[in-house]
Amino acid sequence: MRKFSNWLFNGKHNTLKQLVFVYLLLCVMRSIMSIVFHDTPVPLPFADSGDYYNHAKSFAKDGSFSLYNYPGTIRGYLFPFIIFLSQALGNAIGYEFLGWSAFNLAIYALIIVVMLPKLFEVKLSGRKAFIASMTFALLLFVFWRWVYLDLLSDGWGFFFALLSVLLLKAAHKERPFLYCLLSGMCAYAAYNTRTIYLFLFVAEIIAILIILLRERKSVALKISGLILFCIGFFIIGIPEALRNLHYLDKFSIFVSTKDLFGKQLFWGLTAERYDTLANEGIARGLFFYYPAGQLLAESSGLLNIDSVGVGDVVKLFLRHPLDMTVLYFRHFISLLTTHSPLVYIPDPKSRLMPLFVSGSYLYWFLGVLSFIRNKSERIRNHFNKSLFLAVIAISVLAILPGAIEFRFALPLVMLLYGYLCFVTDWRGVWNFIKAHKAAVVIICLLCYLVWITLFTSTLSSAGILLTN
Repeated sequence: MRKFSNWLFNGKHNTLKQLVFVYLLLCVMRSIMSIVFHDTPVPLPFADSGDYYNHAKSFAKDGSFSLYNYPGTIRGYLFPFIIFLSQALGNAIGYEFLGWSAFNLAIYALIIVVMLPKLFEVKLSGRKAFIASMTFALLLFVFWRWVYLDLLSDGWGFFFALLSVLLLKAAHKERPFLYCLLSGMCAYAAYNTRTIYLFLFVAEIIAILIILLRERKSVALKISGLILFCIGFFIIGIPEALRNLHYLDKFSIFVSTKDLFGKQLFWGLTAERYDTLANEGIARGLFFYYPAGQLLAESSGLLNIDSVGVGDVVKLFLRHPLDMTVLYFRHFISLLTTHSPLVYIPDPKSRLMPLFVSGSYLYWFLGVLSFIRNKSERIRNHFNKSLFLAVIAISVLAILPGAIEFRFALPLVMLLYGYLCFVTDWRGVWNFIKAHKAAVVIICLLCYLVWITLFTSTLSSAGILLTN
């Protein structure tokens, strides 16, 4: 046992061994969940997961592969194509859905072991690195285990977004042309997978300009990096453009969302949150209404789902700044609150819900507390690192004006767990709490009271609207 421990924690290829170990741990967790949820009334893949999974098979319809076989243009081509590849792997293994699990768990292992430590620029080794990675995986298992179960695009969108940011972060140090090109390609992959990451592209353009203005390089070199980033974005968008030309008679790399953004803005005014209930094999959309927001919309003549645009929301902000700020602050609390470890919720009145809500509050509070007392200032003293963290956060927070689903917070939670597991000095945090015990306890309880009051009032306004 000691020899195995020495080999595991020491010697060469520690990152590779850690990656394999965490991947195997995720496989064990996924197997346990398969056993536990095997007899539940919620089949997998289900609802949106089922749509993705079944439509992905159409790429090879009638025995011939074509991008045009995938029906419609409401979603981008890339994520269904990844599912198609996983199905091919699963069929080769002998169990189709196993291919998806292999693909999906691989990206989470990479995010946990390799990508987030690189983003935070921490170099843990040996036993500490293993403990940090396993803690991260277990936190996801407890609070977000749907990421291991369900076939949704959130994790893959974050994977591509994080990869794009890491490549861009490396571009100003080495191989700027190649890395800028690859970063743009990954930025489009993130956008095509989850359209909200269009804001990632915009934020990265701004980040490139800020970095280039700070660095002493030739104007030609600066412009070349920016152009290559945009070219990379366009290259991966060509298949989408060809599909749009085929279905919509227009050559555009942008995903056709059928004015989904406008609908999201309307829902965001009239409802604080959206969940998907799942029992007896039926998916039901659950909107949590906000009466004050409904009154604001009605008073401004925004009476139907097709009547809201960005300009209308800006006008509402100018006319009712306090009311709109309160509305979107409530959205923010809903976004950060995890009330179920499953994205398809079997029981909206589960007795465990208060535990998950309190747990999600606690890890956000500890994250803020750790950041405040972090004397090493690992983030604040490194401008570029802070900038790239902000790029990811801003691209996620862009969803705040829309109908909030707690799964949208996954990238923020991944960043938080990464900070808690890889950066936080827990001995220092504990000493800080002991030194300021009364103040920390009072602030924690007051913030929790505000948090739980707002979230409870949100839950009290639920109404089922949709049935699939």
